[in-house]
Amino acid sequence: LKKNIHLLKQAKGKALIAVVDRSLQSALDAGVVPDMMFAIDFLKDPSMFDVENVGKIPFVVEPGVHFRILDLVKPEYLIIGGADDLLYENLFQSEGEEMWRLDSGGSVATTAIASLIAWGFKKIILLGQDLAMTGSIEHFGEEKSSFDDKKVTMSYVEGIEEDQVLTRADFLSYIRWIERVAYNFKDVKIIDATEGGAKKKNTTIMTFQEVLDRELPKEYDVLKYLDQVPRLFIEDADEKLQSCLDTIRTGLRHMKRRLKEGVSACRRAIHQLESNSIQYQELKKLSDTIGKLDEYLLDQKEFTLLNKLTAKAGYDFSEDIYQEAEDDKSEAVRMFKKSLMYYEANLDKIPVLEKMVNEAEEHLSNEG
Repeated sequence: LKKNIHLLKQAKGKALIAVVDRSLQSALDAGVVPDMMFAIDFLKDPSMFDVENVGKIPFVVEPGVHFRILDLVKPEYLIIGGADDLLYENLFQSEGEEMWRLDSGGSVATTAIASLIAWGFKKIILLGQDLAMTGSIEHFGEEKSSFDDKKVTMSYVEGIEEDQVLTRADFLSYIRWIERVAYNFKDVKIIDATEGGAKKKNTTIMTFQEVLDRELPKEYDVLKYLDQVPRLFIEDADEKLQSCLDTIRTGLRHMKRRLKEGVSACRRAIHQLESNSIQYQELKKLSDTIGKLDEYLLDQKEFTLLNKLTAKAGYDFSEDIYQEAEDDKSEAVRMFKKSLMYYEANLDKIPVLEKMVNEAEEHLSNEG
């Protein structure tokens, strides 16, 4: 991006210029107001969007984006890029629309690519997607390293201008994602105009100047297309959102009761097994209770929200799920204990989610 930011003005009005996260400020510093910006991460610092008139730029977000970013931006065009849980799927269905879950690749840049493909774009030009390290600098605009290379897995991959370039493990996963998408969507031309960094197979490598000279139309009216997209949640929006919050609150109350039953079942089963006081009929009932609880949780949209707060517990539960203990009894104890920890972690976070629902309700009331 640093190599070509001065040329970006030449693309204005000829292509949809989409920026992600911190590249918003880089584009504005170059005198270019982007046509669209993307944000997906709950952990991103909202201050990077603290820009004058930023609300006029169409804003694409994932449902999990930090709500303070939306409070700061107050976008005139708010576009939900994809549904990442059952709650949002149901919300859009209530408006007579389908919302899909994108194969978004895990980063805000790959999410932007996935969104553009889903919307029907047939030519996507990448800038600043080097996905390799320049010294220890990760992003254009940084003056010093923002990561500890002793704590990050690094590897060498084929480069565009060099035989080998150094990349991080997460960057490598984005490289492979781009390669896979470029292969699968053969009707989409993905042009890598980054001019350096890691090579992505199945993309067309060009300089950005070549793109400007040969690949862009004479003009492209972005807002004309956006204005054709129907707006949702206009009619009775407050009532619909209040109903959604009420449903979540009720669902959490039921889930709390079921999780407590699961915790109790796990503890009783563990006690029987460890104390050698096994009552096989009751142990089977306890196991059935846990199985039914797991099936119940999978169908609850509130549970998908809770999962975002208990991601580590979910990872810990699944990490060694297929490693068996030496004997059946030890294995049963191990699995009951894993389930117990998982249910307790979710129980602990329900009050946190209930507080968030209350805050959302208060926010809705104040905005109304």
